[in-house]
Amino acid sequence: ACRAGREVDMAPDGTDVAVAMDVEDSKVAVKRVVLDSGTSISVKPLYGVKGEDPLCYLLSMDGRLILLDCGWDDRMAVDSLGPLAEIAHKIDAVLISHPDTAHLGALPYAFGTLGMRCKVYATLPVHKMGMMFMYDHFLSRRTEQDFALFSLDDVDKAFGAFVPVRYTQHSNLDFSGSLGDGAEMESTEEGVKKITSGNRTSAITVTAYAAGHTLGGAVWKIHKDAEDVVYAVDYNHRREKHLNGTVLDSINRPSLLITDAFNAQGEPHLKSRDDDLMKAILSAVRRDGNVLVPIDPAGRVLELLLLLEERWAKQQLGAYQLVLLTTVAYNTLEFARSHLEWMGENVGRNFDTGRLNAFNTRYLTLCHSVEELNALRPGPKVVLASFGSLECGYARLLFTKWAEDPKNLIVLTDRGAPGSLSRRVRVESEKPPGARQTLDVSLSRRVPLIGEELDEWRAKRRDERVAKQQQAEATTKKTQEGHLELEEEAAEAIQTEPTGMEIDAIPAAAAATETPAAAAAAESLLGVAQISGSNTRAKSLRRGRCLVDGFTPAPGAAAPMFPDETWNPAVDDFGEEVDVSVFARAVSESQRAEHDGKADAAIAQAEGATKTFVDAENALQKREAPVKKSIPPPAPPPMPEEAPDKMVCEDLKIILRAAVHACDYEGRADGRSVRTLLQRVEPRRVVLVHGTEHNTAYLHKSLAQALGPHVRIDSPDVGETIECTSDVATYGLELSQDLIQKTRLRECAGYQVGWVDGVVVFRENANGESVPVLTAPTEETFGLLGDGGFRGGSGRDDDDENTNENDEKAHKAPTTPSRRETAASAGTLVSMATAASVQRRESAFVGDLKLTDFKIVLASHGIGAEFKGGALVCLGGAVCVRKSFDSENLTVEGALSDDFYKVRSILYQAYQI
Repeated sequence: ACRAGREVDMAPDGTDVAVAMDVEDSKVAVKRVVLDSGTSISVKPLYGVKGEDPLCYLLSMDGRLILLDCGWDDRMAVDSLGPLAEIAHKIDAVLISHPDTAHLGALPYAFGTLGMRCKVYATLPVHKMGMMFMYDHFLSRRTEQDFALFSLDDVDKAFGAFVPVRYTQHSNLDFSGSLGDGAEMESTEEGVKKITSGNRTSAITVTAYAAGHTLGGAVWKIHKDAEDVVYAVDYNHRREKHLNGTVLDSINRPSLLITDAFNAQGEPHLKSRDDDLMKAILSAVRRDGNVLVPIDPAGRVLELLLLLEERWAKQQLGAYQLVLLTTVAYNTLEFARSHLEWMGENVGRNFDTGRLNAFNTRYLTLCHSVEELNALRPGPKVVLASFGSLECGYARLLFTKWAEDPKNLIVLTDRGAPGSLSRRVRVESEKPPGARQTLDVSLSRRVPLIGEELDEWRAKRRDERVAKQQQAEATTKKTQEGHLELEEEAAEAIQTEPTGMEIDAIPAAAAATETPAAAAAAESLLGVAQISGSNTRAKSLRRGRCLVDGFTPAPGAAAPMFPDETWNPAVDDFGEEVDVSVFARAVSESQRAEHDGKADAAIAQAEGATKTFVDAENALQKREAPVKKSIPPPAPPPMPEEAPDKMVCEDLKIILRAAVHACDYEGRADGRSVRTLLQRVEPRRVVLVHGTEHNTAYLHKSLAQALGPHVRIDSPDVGETIECTSDVATYGLELSQDLIQKTRLRECAGYQVGWVDGVVVFRENANGESVPVLTAPTEETFGLLGDGGFRGGSGRDDDDENTNENDEKAHKAPTTPSRRETAASAGTLVSMATAASVQRRESAFVGDLKLTDFKIVLASHGIGAEFKGGALVCLGGAVCVRKSFDSENLTVEGALSDDFYKVRSILYQAYQI
């Protein structure tokens, strides 16, 4: 509570106003201030609601657009990204929760084609494994089709924008290049200032918490002022072989919870799940059949690898080959070995005690192509191949080869996307063998060109090279002609050069008598090449040494042109380095000119000594140096001929004769656990996304019954915007240091909570802007307020009446109120606000009081306590602390004694405000 009363009147723009006093230089000015109140929050699903589509949702906080996941499916239909394409260039930040295609598959396309330019926040394993996902997508599709949706450069560009974070690390979102900071101040009327913060989005903080499901999977908490938004999808509460469970239940009372209903009615997996899987696999390989396990390249495959590796070692199954077939198999295992700290306790404990890395596999063979798989020794194989949807990758190719053999086995570890080949296989496998329908599968692959097609391709390439060469020659010829024209124009300009310019060089007579041979010798000496004809570079350099200061050319004169080449000689501590070859070339040119009788005698004499020295040095080197036969450099290897190929598409009709074993290795919490976790979180508002309409409606109904009618639950459609702004009156004020020192604050859920009495004044910040600051009340301030100011925490009634009369007169009078009347009005408002806050200031308990935590607090004070009948019994039954289930009331029971007051005092010290 601060000493600033809220007026009944409204500001000129219709918003609520708060009253503050500007105390400067012993003057009091009443200002009505419009401060930032609350945080504007809205949620808009782009796609991924009321269905099993990929996930992509738009969260808006105070005008900042935060994208929650950016998923795509394995079919990669561009039409499904229409809503994302409209706003991709406006996104300020992206939060990625899991590394699979359904959560980040559209990022390379968004950065490469849609114009997305922002930071992407994810944990380090999500960054690395997500990159493996997209690499595998590109490399697998490139062997099957002319894939042009995105390239490897687009993948690198998208993942180059990632900002890796750790669990429970608070990270401020980087909005570089977006809206500017600063505050806007405008005068609305005399004595009234409207202040709105222009930097409302500078303090958005994101925190990642463990979600389970995949390595590095995150539950995101977005914090702004007093608002917390939690985004939790695809989490798992169970501890697995390589992952711990989620910590979602450690987040309490968020303002908004965005969660999924994908597995709202899911059943917990059977305890015999692993044994049933191994029984089906062994049954197939023992009858000389192969087993195909379609999986993702870098997500849930890690759990299956640990399971199969453990069973292979335990049951001594080395006779059967265990193969991981993806284009990024080696990199996936390397990243898994180097991220053990992100995994479960068992994995970390084994490494700490015995340096046993769970992913140093003994029985697993890594293959990166079908050719490597075919090169393995013959025999039954268990192959884990990407992708799990069977829409692309090596798994689709192996399925077409193995599905019609009754000895083989197809293992489906998830339900598959609607319309995908894996979903169709799962549906057909539930039918009797005689009632199964054929599966239409289109398979495309690259084959090398042979015969007439190869000859035709070579002829076409030869014609293209000839045409390209002719085009290059034509371009060169055209360029040379252009250069000649420019030289002719320059020569004409030089001939018509005005005579009024002073030449600080050789006299004109000497320049006119200079012969081309002597000019060439001078050019060789200078180390520059001749330009054209008699207009040498030496002349150009001499012509350039002219005085232009104060020179005014004639109206029709050509402008003087200076050389466009710069001369940067090599200079050391002793001066310019001497290049002997330059002098030798100058001597040779001058000697030739001397034989012709046209060289300048002075130049020839100066260069004669140099010639003699150079000739003597060369002769001496030739006599001393042994004669060696020069070895020609090795010829470069011939360029490998490009192997032309073509795409061949086949439409196959597959009759499913192989056995199909469907099991649940999705790694998601079951329906009952989902409802229990959400009840523990106790959100104030819920938005349900990602789930079929039936599952969404079911979870909506269950949460409405469990959370009560005061919690609003929304199930939006695609493109529907849900306004989630909290109905609270919160204002942003800076606290002065003297006020903080005098205020008793208590830690509560990451906040400092306490009662505050202060006076709102205006002070300049570092930018020179006037901002409201809450300061501790002083006697000087009370004196400035006059008789209307309160002393001792409350004002007198007669002062209030006088002040109210003065306020009425001030409103009625057309003139400006006097300082006395203004101070009285301000003092009345402050007195009323403070008196009201004192009346409301009753004992309050903040935070979520758990009796188990209070038991620990009592133990720290040497008081023993135990639970009996749902209550905490202290000191052998002398004092009992109860918490009612229907409300947040606490009851302390016991006889009036020192023990009773001691327990109550400890309770107040820990939780009371």
